Amino acid sequence: MMSEIASVVHLSFSLRQELEYGRSMKKHLMNRNFFSWSVTVVPVENGEYFDLYLNAKCTMSDAPDYLKNQVEGEFLFKNTSLDLCVSGKFEGESTRLCCKTARKSLEDQNLSLKLTFGTTMGRAVPFIREQPITLSVGGRKFEVLESTIMQKFSRLRLDLLLSKETLENKNEGTPRLFYDRDPKHFQLILNFIRDGSENLPKTWEELGEFLEEAKYYELKELIKLCEEALERKSHEVPFGLVSLNVGGTVFQTTKATLTRFDGMFKTMLDNGISVKINEIDTLFIDRSPKHFDLILNFMRDGDVEFPETSREIREIRREAQYYLLGGLVEACEQFLVAGEKLDF
Repeated sequence: MMSEIASVVHLSFSLRQELEYGRSMKKHLMNRNFFSWSVTVVPVENGEYFDLYLNAKCTMSDAPDYLKNQVEGEFLFKNTSLDLCVSGKFEGESTRLCCKTARKSLEDQNLSLKLTFGTTMGRAVPFIREQPITLSVGGRKFEVLESTIMQKFSRLRLDLLLSKETLENKNEGTPRLFYDRDPKHFQLILNFIRDGSENLPKTWEELGEFLEEAKYYELKELIKLCEEALERKSHEVPFGLVSLNVGGTVFQTTKATLTRFDGMFKTMLDNGISVKINEIDTLFIDRSPKHFDLILNFMRDGDVEFPETSREIREIRREAQYYLLGGLVEACEQFLVAGEKLDF
């Protein structure tokens, strides 16, 4: 496929004088699209035939090496008086094409060249032909080319096609699209559509946000990348780890433990009442940490070893009532009743 700014060039020229001595020569043709074009002829078979080379050399010395070889196009050498027609096509990373031609064909005055070509370099300035489309995301403006949006299936592409159809029916101009979304991650969304960039947010929270944006814009490949990144992160940090700061003493357990029974912790975690510190859910509880080990053991196992004194059991019952752990409250009361009967 030719570049957006492909060129078609017709050149007529004669090589008669240059071929008089039957030796190699090079004839400059033109500079176009960041490349210098020339023809080289090399005698073969006692000078009766010549290898004719069409050369393209990048004129941008600071261009990356892989771009210096990115030429695409077709050529046609023609001599109307001798019924000569030689054609070829640039393939891969070739910047030089060769064809074998009789001497008399090259010496004739009617030799012409038709060259249709484009370059990857040319695609760096597509604004020559294409006007950007304005996207407003949560009030923030982004500009992007239609050809970029069309590269991948997404909500953007569907909305653009629908908008263009509507505007064409009304004889109006360039589409403008508005999305009532947070623009925080939209630049990364565009980068992915443009060149498949896999530059994802680093934290759990932002990865989760980015995944939701990928789902909204219906980018199937990006959704998969986000899900895979989240899966990898689940192995980096203990999954569902929760840090509890109880009266200044820190305890760590899992979300599964804290949500095993109905109660204050289950309500808080299910409703997102926590903060993230180093990827770990962190809760601060303004209570005494004295019996909190026993509280955690009850949530882990559903059973605990009570201390021997009624005073401590009443303290534990008070904490269980605060944490809304009905099963532990009931166990404390049963233990207290049993203790009173023994005392009697």
